[in-house]
Amino acid sequence: MKEYNNLITDLALLASHVLADFIASLYGEDQILDKRIERLLLKKDIPALFETLKKEIKSLRRGRHYYSYYETSELANKIYGLQKDIESSVMPVSPDQAFQLFNDLLATAENSLNRCDDSDGYNVDIYQDICLLWLKAASRSAVPAKGWMPVVRKLVEDNEYGILDPILPNASMLLTEDELRQLADYYEDKLRTSLKKR
Repeated sequence: MKEYNNLITDLALLASHVLADFIASLYGEDQILDKRIERLLLKKDIPALFETLKKEIKSLRRGRHYYSYYETSELANKIYGLQKDIESSVMPVSPDQAFQLFNDLLATAENSLNRCDDSDGYNVDIYQDICLLWLKAASRSAVPAKGWMPVVRKLVEDNEYGILDPILPNASMLLTEDELRQLADYYEDKLRTSLKKR
């Protein structure tokens, strides 16, 4: 398999009509790939792409199909495709919208993981990568009225399956030094309180 950078270099040398013909020939072969192609075509229309991604994330959140161990990569590919499209197409031009989409995508985790056999942890890994992108997008977005610390605390307290484990160790991507100290004090106080109750 070609190394990613070499592949990009080689593909860039091809005539655009050759690539267009090839992509068109793939359309209809695979539902997940079809969605990626459709989103690629919306790359120049960010509001339309945003709405499309939002709908697909809502659909993912409402999904009911159970993915067996052998099918779970299909679910992972759906989640990963959404993640990559938000990261590469929305975040560079609209961090606020990217943050909203990553936030919505993280909210699909519980439903997604409840309906798949993720024995190899691949889906959890993808959601943990999304946590880092959530922090990155948040750091480039408008700060909420009460600041980011309450948002981070609430998110971490809803940590099902450990998917949000990367948030606290990487909180410095988003929080100031003072906010990090306050967050540490909050968790230390919480720990002391729980130890006193024993």
